Amino acid sequence: MNEKKSRVEDAKNEQRVVVSETMFNGEKLIFESGKIANSASIAITATLGETVVLVTVVSSPGLLEGDYFPLRVEYEERFYAGGQIGGSRFTRREGRPTDEASVSARLMDHAIRPLFPKDFMDETQIITTVLAYDSKNSPVLLGFLAASAALFASGIPFKGPLVPLRIQKTKGEITFGLSDSDEDTDMDLIVTYLENGSKIQAIEAHANIVPEAEVVKAINSGAEVTKQLFDFQVEFAKKMGLPVREYTRAWLNADAVNDFKADVLPVVSNMYDKGFVFEGKEWHQGISEVEDVLFGKFKEIYSLMQVKALVSEVEKEFIRDLVLNKNKRIDGRSIDEIRPLSAEVGLLPRVHGSALFNRGKTQSLSITTLASGAQKQLVQNMDSEEEKRYMHHYNFPPYSTGEVRGLKGPGRREIGHGMLAEKALVPVLPREEDFGYAIRVVSEITSSNGSTSMAATCASSLSLMDAGVPISEHVGGIGIGLFVDSDKADLAVSDYMLLTDIIGYEDFAGYMDFKMTGTKNGMTAIQMELKVQGVPLELVENIFEKSRIARLKVLDVMNSAISVPRDSVSTYAPKLVTIKIEKSIIGQVIGSGGSVIKGIMEDYDCEVDVSEKEDHALVSIAGIDIEKINAAKDFILSIVTPVEVGDVFEGKVTRVETYGAFVEIAPKKEGLLHVSEYSYEFVEDITKLVSIGDVLKVKVNGLENGKISLSKKDLEERPEGYVETERKPRPQGGGGFGSTGRRDDRRGGKRF
Repeated sequence: MNEKKSRVEDAKNEQRVVVSETMFNGEKLIFESGKIANSASIAITATLGETVVLVTVVSSPGLLEGDYFPLRVEYEERFYAGGQIGGSRFTRREGRPTDEASVSARLMDHAIRPLFPKDFMDETQIITTVLAYDSKNSPVLLGFLAASAALFASGIPFKGPLVPLRIQKTKGEITFGLSDSDEDTDMDLIVTYLENGSKIQAIEAHANIVPEAEVVKAINSGAEVTKQLFDFQVEFAKKMGLPVREYTRAWLNADAVNDFKADVLPVVSNMYDKGFVFEGKEWHQGISEVEDVLFGKFKEIYSLMQVKALVSEVEKEFIRDLVLNKNKRIDGRSIDEIRPLSAEVGLLPRVHGSALFNRGKTQSLSITTLASGAQKQLVQNMDSEEEKRYMHHYNFPPYSTGEVRGLKGPGRREIGHGMLAEKALVPVLPREEDFGYAIRVVSEITSSNGSTSMAATCASSLSLMDAGVPISEHVGGIGIGLFVDSDKADLAVSDYMLLTDIIGYEDFAGYMDFKMTGTKNGMTAIQMELKVQGVPLELVENIFEKSRIARLKVLDVMNSAISVPRDSVSTYAPKLVTIKIEKSIIGQVIGSGGSVIKGIMEDYDCEVDVSEKEDHALVSIAGIDIEKINAAKDFILSIVTPVEVGDVFEGKVTRVETYGAFVEIAPKKEGLLHVSEYSYEFVEDITKLVSIGDVLKVKVNGLENGKISLSKKDLEERPEGYVETERKPRPQGGGGFGSTGRRDDRRGGKRF
């Protein structure tokens, strides 16, 4: 009986509901645990305004043999959160994550992962599910904050909490919060703070060419705003009161690495002193030999895979010691030295634009394709749909690293790198009103040895200029790395060593991959990822400045290849013209069920796209034959341009009555040519002079109550002594503005 009572009490304790509330930026922020998803290690339902997310953490004790922490971070959007059914016509449910969702999960993963102990290898999964979305408060940032709080309160060994913060500059005003991004913002930063705001753990940003000093100032200002959110998480963890979880140290730990140092360090040091190329044939042979020796020595304890991983850890320590204590780099360069740079454009025939960019062994081939606005990408969000005019895709084939690997679709890394390059280049693109093409750039990484996303950005800027896209200036970028003695308890800013243009193994052995793109005048995008527990705020300015100086050198090389866009697009690109119209008359261009726009495309062998803007609409017409495109443009203008007295048209007769002929002067615009306006001579029976289908040149001589009066005789020379006779009243019904009568030919009339 007592045992049964105890189980009931345990169940009640497990379902204990814990709630914390605070006001943040005028919105109520609520964390609640114990009501939903109680089978998880910990679950938080987080609410900000009317945005609600469910964050679950499950951590399963039990070591895996691998040398990589098995952490999974997922971000799941639901259409119902925004009041939509969504999906395709055939599958009304969510499909694979959107690119934005994939990048959001990656953002959380890269900030959270370094805050677990190196020897913690318990399989752990964090899932953020969006339950409700108010189109105002960011479910990504709310989920990120709740994930930090869940880990911090769970008892899992996590050295948080973290606070993600959006910092925006819109119309000159800097704002801080957990909101969604403003469409018209000039600067959008997501900065992840650590240790009550004294350190930075990650940065994701895009901006409209903002000076670096302004960005640094905004980051420093944001630190003070985070203190409330740090305190909120600490308070919530105290309410939860969960014990710290014990765990079994993984085989890959500091003690194991120390066991290997005595055998590995002399070999690595000797190869370096002999000038062997790092990761070259002789280097690989030396490492392979020492791995065989150590496997024979430790095969009762470690597998061959584990031996290789431990040898690699010793290699990393050698590289760190080389940098920190000897101011040297594994490939012989100085700390700030950039590898040889080169740029070339116009490599490929027939494509619309192409460029090759090299930085050492890192190489990107970028190809630009131009198309009509009809080929813009449609992105379905939780609460709306939007069109993307510029698309950037990044491919990372196995041959780029000399590997054999199965080919598959893009993963989070490829999506993230493509999106970084995309955001980097958007600020220099021309307005759609000035260049109506849909633009797709594909970056093929043909060789990889560090900072391929920055090579992709540089090659793409070059390719856009080669394609004749009138970008305002080049955008370039380069990677900055960081080395630090992470075993030191108290680190000063001087203890951190920054490296310019890191190679792949420096990225692997180092603790930071900082990528900033920009023009000569300012920043356009940032991605900062760390493998240590934050860097001091004071170091951020140094990182930005080192990156800026290196970027200017890269831009010089790019400008030597091509410094201004080509005068025109490729002869193989479609020809395109754009018309700006009032939003209120879009329906006239599209027609009932799309009849008008489909007819235009069929008759003129072109693609027509209509896109709504804030205060107007754009009609883009694209095709191969410029004469047909211009004819389609004239036709559309005849639809949307109001008829005025004095306008002259060539129109087709659609109906003939005894009192006059009805002439279609433009699509859905018909006027009456009264018998008295046909000629200066007396016309007894107009039906004997005019037939349906005849083309007449007429002038608009009257507009009354939406009806159009036409004259043919006004275009003729007036006879001497001619006296105007009184005209009979116009018959009611038939013809007039907006009346089509019969339409055997869509083209209607021709305006002069």
